[in-house]
Amino acid sequence: MSKPRIALALGSGGLRGIAHVGVLRALAEAEIQPTVYAGSSAGALVAAAAAHDLSLSEMESIAARLHRKSLFQIDVLGLLRYGMGALSLYRSAPLRELCVEVFGTHTFQDLRTPLVVSTVDVQSSAALWWGTAALPDVRVADAVYASCAMPGLLPPGLVGGRLCMDGGVLDPLALQAVAPLADLVIAVVLEGSAPAGRETLPWPRPPRSGGRLKQWSPATWAATRWPTGTGPRSSSSGPRFTMRTQFAEEIQRG
Repeated sequence: MSKPRIALALGSGGLRGIAHVGVLRALAEAEIQPTVYAGSSAGALVAAAAAHDLSLSEMESIAARLHRKSLFQIDVLGLLRYGMGALSLYRSAPLRELCVEVFGTHTFQDLRTPLVVSTVDVQSSAALWWGTAALPDVRVADAVYASCAMPGLLPPGLVGGRLCMDGGVLDPLALQAVAPLADLVIAVVLEGSAPAGRETLPWPRPPRSGGRLKQWSPATWAATRWPTGTGPRSSSSGPRFTMRTQFAEEIQRG
């Protein structure tokens, strides 16, 4: 039986998004290799790093030197000049520089593993999923920055000529875009509680044979499932799965 296509969707969470690196390590130890990555905000940054083949040690090294002061620098000049009319509280430069440092000028088509980055078009208020066939190929650094640009905190960014902001505003997991690309979607949410109406499945011990996973089943590997027709911007077809931290812990213990 052929292995299923597995999508890993990483949600927003600010600096808590560093925790997504731990999820990647847990999946690597369980020999689970996503075939497509997706994310918004901090999740887009980590998902893009994984799709860009950045090693876990490199991600951890970058995470170790990140702290609130380095990324979030108050835009003093903007506030003095425009006051309450300023575009944002923080300067865009630190985060832009980080994105360029990690991704350079690479575009989505340069990536070995497909990537979907969720943003929101400032003018139309529509969700835009960069990396899908419906949108032009753009620089990964531009899309990731825009996906992290929280309204009021960071100024929006231009992506393919469109002014975009934080994808978490409308679609924090890009599920609608990534579900058609996979048989199983593992989605990681760093904040909030499970939405009402979501069916919780039992926590099975991962099936193994000689130290390797011996079967693949949505019912086995999904922590919780979106019932058909529910969840953010979901449709009546395609998988709807999400993952809690217990899933990663269970994989590690497996």
